[in-house]
Amino acid sequence: MAAPYGGQRTPQTSTALTAANIVATTDQFINGRFISDALPVGVHLITTPSATSIIAAIPNGTVGDTFECFIDNQLNPQNRTLVPGAGCTMFGSTTINLGTFVHLLGIIRNTGAPAVDLAPNAGPESGDSWSTVMLTSTVATTSATPVSITGMSFTPVPGKRYLVKTYLMLRSSATNCGCQPGFSWPTSMTDGAGWMNATLSSTGFANRSWGTLNTQVAAATAVPTLSVSHYAEGVAMLITNSGTTGSFQLVFQSELGNSVSIEPGSVLMYQEY
Repeated sequence: MAAPYGGQRTPQTSTALTAANIVATTDQFINGRFISDALPVGVHLITTPSATSIIAAIPNGTVGDTFECFIDNQLNPQNRTLVPGAGCTMFGSTTINLGTFVHLLGIIRNTGAPAVDLAPNAGPESGDSWSTVMLTSTVATTSATPVSITGMSFTPVPGKRYLVKTYLMLRSSATNCGCQPGFSWPTSMTDGAGWMNATLSSTGFANRSWGTLNTQVAAATAVPTLSVSHYAEGVAMLITNSGTTGSFQLVFQSELGNSVSIEPGSVLMYQEY
């Protein structure tokens, strides 16, 4: 494979994501960097240039030439969605979750009938390829039935397998009222299984293991103290198919109806395997 275009790995252009929908130019996209800004609730799209435009913008572009793009969505409170331009094919998730940073590798696959492959989280700067969703503000509820932890979700690509892990910081307004975390599944999956545990004392945890049929939570019945956060963790495996729709969503509920919360710094992580 040829070296990265321009012989460099440093972004050339930095573009602020100040609008809900961005149609990227080749100057912005090739070896560029997009930086998020706070935007209102809604679907926020980044459409890539066409394969024809990308190849034309790379001097003497040939099959195997590569380029990079960095998309920083850590400040925006909303997910971003990548929309491949004409002739571009995305390998991997098109969703850039709030609180995450994506490294996108582009590869010229064909110049006769222009084609460019785009691979999120590919290459040496991507670490171990986990996508991360970080909670940036407290989410609270008094509901005794499961409610979504806002923003703590991802939409799996049909026909893929995923490993998921989450680490949560919990609080309750009453020591005898447990904060009960769990998750819900996408629909029409091939298979899946998960496990969640949550603090109920200084030495004990409530545990719950279940499959893809319904939403469940770890039935914690207390917290040791009110002045600090307490720990919960969960893991899951997902196997999707062409009919799979919807999101993997973290949820929680209050055991007794007192206010409980999930605190900033809690994290959801996932990757294909």
